[in-house]
Amino acid sequence: MNDSDLGEIPASPAPWVRLVAGWFFVGTLVGGVGLAAVTISALELPTTESYLDGIWTSAFEDSLEEALPVREAAIAAWGWVDYFGFGDGRPGVLVGEHGWLYTTEEFAWPEGGAVEVSAKLARVQELSDRLADKGISLVVALIPAKRRVAAEHLGSLGVPERHDRLYADFLRGLQDAGISAPDLAAPLSGSDEQLFLRTDTHWTPRGAEVVARAVGTAVESARLFPELDAVPHTRKHTGTISHKGDLLSFLPLGPLQDRGPQQDELATFETSSSGGGLGLLDEAAPPVALVGTSYSAKADWGFAEALEVALGADVLNVAMEGKGPIVPMYRYLENQAFEQTPPKLVIWEIPERYLPVRYDLSDFETAG
Repeated sequence: MNDSDLGEIPASPAPWVRLVAGWFFVGTLVGGVGLAAVTISALELPTTESYLDGIWTSAFEDSLEEALPVREAAIAAWGWVDYFGFGDGRPGVLVGEHGWLYTTEEFAWPEGGAVEVSAKLARVQELSDRLADKGISLVVALIPAKRRVAAEHLGSLGVPERHDRLYADFLRGLQDAGISAPDLAAPLSGSDEQLFLRTDTHWTPRGAEVVARAVGTAVESARLFPELDAVPHTRKHTGTISHKGDLLSFLPLGPLQDRGPQQDELATFETSSSGGGLGLLDEAAPPVALVGTSYSAKADWGFAEALEVALGADVLNVAMEGKGPIVPMYRYLENQAFEQTPPKLVIWEIPERYLPVRYDLSDFETAG
């Protein structure tokens, strides 16, 4: 893989379409400003006293708020043109079939992407060695991209060729380095169930459970911590809730929002654990630590709880949102709780879509 092997993100509408929508937006916005100006003109000019005590300022802000609905209508109108006219959304989302949305991160390739993929592999090897030096086992849960698992809903969206081998190549690199990393693409892609959310970048609780079981099988097969006494954990389905996916924010349809992709139904669970849900600063830390991204950090998906059931052990969840996969591991290794009560096993969740994306690691350049 090299940076010269670049493809285009699936095509958006022709430039003239954007131009028409843009002028419509500008025209509506100008009208809104005019409305605000008329409202403002009806106000008395501020006296020194009214200016200083905030009365005039407050009235000015109120007049601008009156124009806000016009601005929101313009944004919604632009969204209508994009979505209903051309099956497109705002930059950041790609629209598939049957109400499925995908983040452009899974299709784009940032400058220096190939170098970053190699650098990430080296980082994982480095941090795996640090854990091994302390007698701690590691399993990497490499999460395949949503567009890979839910490829049947892509419709006309084409996947750039440079992404074809990304998952398999990185997985092989991990395994060649002696790092335990089960192939999760097979169980996720081979299921008839919905394992990723239609309108969100993340997996469903069922998808998290499938991965947890595969990780549990890998741990058992490799006997990564045979001295651990299994503790029964149970997980009971308690119902469903409506979930507004993070990708819906890229489809501003205003009053026609219900005509666009419908919100997902998210399963809810209740997990019973004899470990009592120990936290990061508890003295008796769980024997398993979960490090990763929002796939693990967000309680909505229930990945940590699914791991507890699959492993028969309490899990300490130290995953972080918005930091990528590498920073959370460095942060965890720097934590006092890790030094005082290290785990026996670390599960490191790393999404495929973050592999070519660079995060600032300058704070950790001398780590180790």
